[in-house]
Parts: sequence; structure tokens; C-alpha cells
Amino acid sequence: MKRPGLSSFSGFPAGRVRLTPVPAPFFTDLLPEVDDLNELKVILYAIWYLDRLDGAIRFLRRSELRNDRRLAAGLAQRPEDVDQALDDALERACIRRVLIKATPPGSATQESLYFLNSPRGRAAANALEKGAWRTEEGDHPEISL
Repeated sequence: MKRPGLSSFSGFPAGRVRLTPVPAPFFTDLLPEVDDLNELKVILYAIWYLDRLDGAIRFLRRSELRNDRRLAAGLAQRPEDVDQALDDALERACIRRVLIKATPPGSATQESLYFLNSPRGRAAANALEKGAWRTEEGDHPEISL
């Protein structure tokens, strides 16, 4: 029986499916505390997205989250509400310290970067804010779904 407003999931495909590792503290420490569905969606999306990137320094931009039409559709029913819903979810994830938002020094035009709050993410965010590391155009390829 299908409930109004719910789409049906056809199930996971047969054969090998790429898995996304989720750190165990997500389930033991974080999940019981998250009380906002959009925050949960953004956190899980960030874990999934960052896992698909190559390289030692992994980050995402707000625009990368915003440009995923499936994520955007899941954050708000009306397209005009997506930006506010995304900003609220990102802010909550940063306040909770799941994600770290970092901006290069003296850069009023460059978009902030988001890192997972892990030893590697903390080191990268710190290096970015101190000017010891900066992104280069094209050094962050789009992931393939």
C-alpha cells in the first residue's frame, strides 16, 4: 500500500554495490542527538560525497550540495525554500561540529569549504584558514554518481 506523498523505492540492485563507510560514532554519539531531518540529510550526504573524492584533502562547497537536485528536492518542497533549508542544515551541522566551515584568509569572494570533523579535516581547515594551503581551480573534480 502506498501512502500519499511517499515515493516508492525499487530496492537495492543485485550484485556488488558500492558502500559508503560511516564512522561508528555517528550511530553511537551523533544520531541520537540530531533532531532535524535536513541536518541529518546534509550530514549523510557529506559523508557520502567526501568518501567519493580522491586525495588527502577532501572538502565540499555549499554550491556542490545546492547543485545536487535530488538533495535539494529532499530539503524543501518548494524550490524557493531550498537555499534557506540548506543554509539552516549546514549551520546546524557546523554548530554540532560534525562539519567544519573554513574560509581562506582575505578572501571575500571565495566560497567557504566544509570539512568532516576528523583529524584530517581539522588539519585541512586549519591550514586553509592560516593560509598554509589553498584550493586551486579544477583541483576538486565533480564526483560521478
